[in-house]
Amino acid sequence: MSDRRDDLARAGMEHLQAAAREVIQATRSLLDAAEELVDDPAAVQNLVGTLTSLAQTAAGRLRPDTS
Repeated sequence: MSDRRDDLARAGMEHLQAAAREVIQATRSLLDAAEELVDDPAAVQNLVGTLTSLAQTAAGRLRPDTS
């Protein structure tokens, strides 16, 4: 019974380690993207403009029809 518990604990730890590695890789990708945005102010302006436009479109669709 103890061997089975050890195997389960080991497998659980391996899954947690793999998940942690995935989180680290995702964080690195986000940091790389953020660094590129900081290095290119025009890209930041374009991104903000796009997000603003999307937010305005979404808000317009969520407003109740006033007619």
